[in-house]
Amino acid sequence: MTTVFFVEDSAEDRALYRRFLERDDRYTYNIDEFESGNKALQACQGKIPDVILLDYQLPDLDGLEFLTKLQRQTSNRSISVIMLTRQGDETIAVQAIKSGAYDYLVKGKLTRENLCGTIMGRSSISS
Repeated sequence: MTTVFFVEDSAEDRALYRRFLERDDRYTYNIDEFESGNKALQACQGKIPDVILLDYQLPDLDGLEFLTKLQRQTSNRSISVIMLTRQGDETIAVQAIKSGAYDYLVKGKLTRENLCGTIMGRSSISS
């Protein structure tokens, strides 16, 4: 079972991600949802997820700040962070990769296949 944290302030987007993962017939996911970056960072102190789906624009911090704090907090533990950006934010996505994110996905182009494929570390990302 893969533990996934959704760090996303939009309840609608979180519901969409959950639907995508629940329809993946190959893998089972344990999903925890957070509306703010600080709440997710606090949860990481007690439970280390395999993957974090991270919205770049959160009410309390941006995705790059989250990555920096997560790296400081978890030091040697490896957590794959997938940054979610809006269309046109590819420069932010590149910064995220340079800051330690595993990958990024554009919200407007998100499908079940590319979300599940990216989470499971496959190269089935469609652009």
